Amino acid sequence: MGGYRISDWPRHILFFAAVPPPPFIRHVRQIWPLVGTGDRLRDKTLHMTILPVIGDDEVDPGLVRALSGALAGFSFPSFDITFDRMMTFRAKKKRPIVLRTPETDILVDQLARTVGRALTGTFPKFPKPGRVTPHVTLAYGAGFDGERLLPAPLGWRIRDIALIDSVQGEGRHIHLARWRLGTGD
Repeated sequence: MGGYRISDWPRHILFFAAVPPPPFIRHVRQIWPLVGTGDRLRDKTLHMTILPVIGDDEVDPGLVRALSGALAGFSFPSFDITFDRMMTFRAKKKRPIVLRTPETDILVDQLARTVGRALTGTFPKFPKPGRVTPHVTLAYGAGFDGERLLPAPLGWRIRDIALIDSVQGEGRHIHLARWRLGTGD
């Protein structure tokens, strides 16, 4: 959405994401004063985007039902994700300050493709998912150059994914649906 003026942004952005559990969020809160940038930590909306869906001014309940129905019977094993560094993504104004994995994660890409295939059964023109850059956005701000290694790696076992409505300008996420991943344990 880099080319949009704020008044042009859709009010709601829907996406599928993995949401970290409370212990991960508590750990991020503890280390942010040590490794962070002084920008406001967005600890109420931490997530790792798996697949974007749509941006619109209103959430269509029919679309939410159709998305939920498309993933009925969805199956994928649970898996671990580990972040070991912080970096800043490029942006024109406030830059996303993110946790990153050491490299691209094949399982995250496979999860995105599996969700995408499930959606194309209901939405034949749904775009084929591209590669996922596994990250968790911590804050927005001036950022920094390069990477900062964390004092210790952070991670969690991804046991489910959620369909999320990100209400723009409010810093609020509404969880619309959730799917449990297989145990994989």
